[in-house]
Parts: sequence; C-alpha cells; structure tokens
Amino acid sequence: MSIPVWPNQIQGLAWTVLKSMEGGKNIVQSSPAKNEVRIAQTYNPVWTFTLMYEWIMDAFQGAGNTMAYAPYTDIEYLMGFVMAAQGQFGDILLDDPSDDTVGPAMTAASPPEPNPQAELLLVNDGGSPPIYYSPIQRNMGGLFYEDITDLNGAISVYADGIEKTEGTDYTIIGPGISIAPATPPGYSWMGLVIQWASEPTPPISAAFQFYFRVRLNTDTVDFEQFMQELWTIGGENARNGTGTLKLTCSRPVAA
Repeated sequence: MSIPVWPNQIQGLAWTVLKSMEGGKNIVQSSPAKNEVRIAQTYNPVWTFTLMYEWIMDAFQGAGNTMAYAPYTDIEYLMGFVMAAQGQFGDILLDDPSDDTVGPAMTAASPPEPNPQAELLLVNDGGSPPIYYSPIQRNMGGLFYEDITDLNGAISVYADGIEKTEGTDYTIIGPGISIAPATPPGYSWMGLVIQWASEPTPPISAAFQFYFRVRLNTDTVDFEQFMQELWTIGGENARNGTGTLKLTCSRPVAA
C-alpha cells in the first residue's frame, strides 16, 4: 500500500513553517558527585513540522476548482486526509520544499568530479565474498549522515564518476535494514540502502529528492469555521488566531 503525500497545495498555509529537531532521545543518569552516564537511544534526529493555516477554503472562485482532488474543496480534502490517516496511526510523506534534495552527484567542474556533499558511504558485510552496501543518506554539513526513508522520484547513482544502472549494478532495499557481518560490529539503518551487485569503485555519489516520513502528533483535530466558506484549524491547537497542525517523524524499524 502506498503512503499518502501531505497535500501541500491546500491554500492558506502561513509563514513561518516551524521545523524543530530532537536528537538522541538521551537517557542521562547523574550521581551525587555529578558523574554522568549518558545513553543515546536514537541515531537519526526526530523532526517535528508545525504547519500554521490562516485559512482553508470551502469554495473556489474565478476559474473554479482546478485542484487534483476536484470537485472536493480544500477543507473537504484536508478533513478526508486526516480521517484516512486515522490520527497518529497512519504514515504520511511530507515534501519540505526548502529541504528535499541531495545532489548534484557530480560537480560542474571540467571534467566533472564526484560531489563530496552528495557522497554516500560504502561498507561490506565481511562475508566471503563480501556484499557491499551504500546507505542512502544526506550529508549534513559534512558532520552527520541522516537516513532517508522515502525517495521522491528517481535516484542517480555514480561510482567513481560513472553512472550506474538500478537493477543491473545495484538494487535498493529497505527502509529499515540491519546487517550482521561475520566480524562485529554490524550495521543498522532506518532508511533505504543500495545493495551492490559487485564491489563498486569509490567514491559513491548520488542525486535524488526525498520525503520526510511523518505522522500526525494527535488523534484529535479541531476544524473551525470563522467566516462563510472559510475555515481554519481551531480549538486548543490554535495559536494567535492561526490554526496549527503538527507532523512528527515516523521511521520504520530496522529488519
């Protein structure tokens, strides 16, 4: 079953869109002498998106309803989307237009070279012969690799500057993969992974667009009509007259 994509085309979304990050989900235990034991329970950050709607239309003016979900109005489609997700139960794909792209895989130099900002890791399972893997991740500031759970369209993958073919040179598995090499430690990723048909020549680089996999952070959403044919998100979720919805990252468990 395909995962529904959050309807960004619904009108009335206000600036700013708030995006918060929680990292580690850490357990911190401190002794009276202030000696601490800290345990990180997660690797990937947990993103929360706060969407603030100033208004949501229940009618279409001018040329009429040209949305993909016509003849339904914005509020009808949004209500149906929330109900279909069953509150916090259903996964949703969210496209953050300001943060949804990795690449290009190759630089604009002459001749082109692998782009370090789009470089993927290359590991193997230590078997005989070994199987090689490249987790599909994004490089954050050269300091952190974040797992990508869902692609938005095709991916272009290069090994040592040569483009490779999906289905021949590699396959994509996951999301949610654990690999136990013959010699520990193993590997675990909560995103998609490239499994190579044979050992590739590094560096590995890739270009793609991606979604954030999220869920609603509540089972209750209040819809408020404040004017004829105009609605917003109301009730306890309202902020300064603007209704808010929160979407929180939801990652699959490694298999």
